[in-house]
Amino acid sequence: MQSTTSFDVSDAQGYKVDGYTTVDLLGSYQLPVGTLSFSIENLFDRDYTTVWGQRAPLYYSPGYGPASLYDYKGRGRTFGLNYSVLF
Repeated sequence: MQSTTSFDVSDAQGYKVDGYTTVDLLGSYQLPVGTLSFSIENLFDRDYTTVWGQRAPLYYSPGYGPASLYDYKGRGRTFGLNYSVLF
């Protein structure tokens, strides 16, 4: 299990960036031939906007489009499965 955290911050102009935390579950199982790995990223399906998604509207909106154009959401719950063999 691992987590990724981005903390709340404010810059000199008073613009605030909201922090967030996501938790991932990772594991692997050794098979007779090869390894089976799995992951569940953003395990609790946290809805968040990336740091850049919060800052980009300040730089590009409204000159290059509405603020909603730069609202970059983080990925929702994502599943991964991998099988590997070393030879």
